[in-house]
Amino acid sequence: MDNPSLNENDIINTGSFDGLLLDILMESILENVNIVNKKLQLSDTTDVIVKKSLKRFFSAKSYKNSIADFLINIDEVSNLKLKYYKKNGLIINKSDYGANQRIAIDEHLSYLNENGLNNRFNQPLRRIIYSNIYAGKSQNELETELKTFVSKKETLSRYIKQAAIQGADAYTAVIDQKITDKYIDKITGYTMVGSLIETSSPQCKFCVEKLKRKIKKEDWNSIKAIATGNGLIEGTDFKNLPTNKLHWGCRHQFTPIID
Repeated sequence: MDNPSLNENDIINTGSFDGLLLDILMESILENVNIVNKKLQLSDTTDVIVKKSLKRFFSAKSYKNSIADFLINIDEVSNLKLKYYKKNGLIINKSDYGANQRIAIDEHLSYLNENGLNNRFNQPLRRIIYSNIYAGKSQNELETELKTFVSKKETLSRYIKQAAIQGADAYTAVIDQKITDKYIDKITGYTMVGSLIETSSPQCKFCVEKLKRKIKKEDWNSIKAIATGNGLIEGTDFKNLPTNKLHWGCRHQFTPIID
C-alpha cells in the first residue's frame, strides 16, 4: 500500500461557494440601499456591507458543512498513514504528534475565515460596490459585475481550496515528520507526492523529472544547490523535508522511505 494522501478533489467542496457569496452580497446591499429612478443609493458604507456579507458567508450552513467534511477527510488520511507506517514497523504515539497537528490545523483554518478573506476580497468588493453606486448603475449592472469578480478563476473557490490543501498537507505532514525524527537513522530517502504545475519550482521539477520522485540522502546536496535562491526556507535540510518542503508554499508531500 502506498503512503496515503488526500486527493485534491476530496479536499473541500467549493462548488456552491460562488453563488452563496453572491447571494449574500446582494442581500446585504439591498438591505442598505435605496433605489431612486432605478439607480442605487447606499444608506450604509461599503465597508459595513462587505464585512456583514463575509460574516454571513462563514456562518452559512453549506460552508460549515464543507469545513466539517474537510476535517473528517484529513483525520481519515491521518489514521491511514499511521496504519501504513505501523505495517512497516514504524510506530509513534498520539502524544508524539497530537498537539502539533492541532497547531497546524488551527493555523491553516484561520485562512478560511473572515480575516483570511479580507485582504483578498474585502477591498475589491468594496471598490465594485462603490464604483457602481458612484456611476449611478442599476441593481442588475452591479450584480453582473459582482458575479464576474466572485466567479473569476483565481478568486473565491480556488482560494479556499488552496488554503484547505495547505492545511491538509500541514496536518498529515506532522506524522511524516515525527516518523522521520524517530527513525532518522533508518531512513534512506523520501517519496515525493503531488503533481507539477506550470509555476512549479526548479527544485520540484528536478525531483519529479530527474529523480522520479525518489529523493535519497545522497541527492540532497544537488537539490539544495538548485533550491537555494529559489525559495528554500532557511534551515531546511534532509531531516526536516516533511515540514519545510522544498520552498515556501510548496504543494508536495515528502514521506520517508526505509529500505
